[in-house]
Amino acid sequence: MKNTYLALLLAATPLVLSGYSVSSMAHSEEQCGVELVTENIYKISQVEHKSDTKALIKAALGSQYDAPVAKVSESQLNAGSSIYTQTCAVCHGATGQGDGASSKFFPIRPADFTNVKESGFYSERAQLEIIKKGILGTQMPGWETALSEEDLLAVYGYVRSLRQK
Repeated sequence: MKNTYLALLLAATPLVLSGYSVSSMAHSEEQCGVELVTENIYKISQVEHKSDTKALIKAALGSQYDAPVAKVSESQLNAGSSIYTQTCAVCHGATGQGDGASSKFFPIRPADFTNVKESGFYSERAQLEIIKKGILGTQMPGWETALSEEDLLAVYGYVRSLRQK
């Protein structure tokens, strides 16, 4: 089962590169100041990259950017936890702190879902959109082709619950 999710992760990576390509907002690592970091620390370049990403998602979602996302049920939360463990924990860590086994190899560290300030940077709708489409210029793949709408919402609900613990 883990091999299936790894294959999905690797297969989804090219989708990330086309996810939010907006011609009027050309986006590259050079333009947003992202530099390869050897330590897993929160650099200014990551803030700039997040701001670029936020602008692209706002443009894509329009007036829906600030629309709330429905709360998930307890059974959805459990399903989200299971999916998170299989698909997200390798990057975001078992507890969602952005410290998964593969995170040290990434030029931009994965999001820390437990940090209220960091996890609140994007709107609820934008966070769900990131799970669906991924983030351009990072290793965050989009999962909309691999997971059902219900599973995507369950993962979002579980990720959201991590900052409340």
